[in-house]
Amino acid sequence: MSKSSKKQKQGPPKRSTLQIIALIYVAIHGIIFWLTARSMPGAEDTTLTLSLFGVASLASIIAAVAMWYWKRWGVYLYVVATFVLAGVVLLQTGNMIMFFGAIIPMFLVLYVFSKVFKHFK
Repeated sequence: MSKSSKKQKQGPPKRSTLQIIALIYVAIHGIIFWLTARSMPGAEDTTLTLSLFGVASLASIIAAVAMWYWKRWGVYLYVVATFVLAGVVLLQTGNMIMFFGAIIPMFLVLYVFSKVFKHFK
């Protein structure tokens, strides 16, 4: 057997504990911000805010599952969902701390997967 056929049969690398924790975080990230949105002042008046939070929350969960199966589009979906969450939080509250509270964990998750990003299909 040649070396190239051995490389093709190799699957993605085994996930580290930190990567598993990051995927669990991705799955609950949207839910945490969904609960935060429900407690925002004036959230009951804006159904668009709650709708966007709901869609972004669902997208985060789907992204976590896709990233578990090493799908590259899952990473992109997570980035988009995070920016939607952060944008709505910023528009609703005007609080930059909450905005960065939504964005910074995304960069940490991307950093955790940066060394194995080549294995995403």
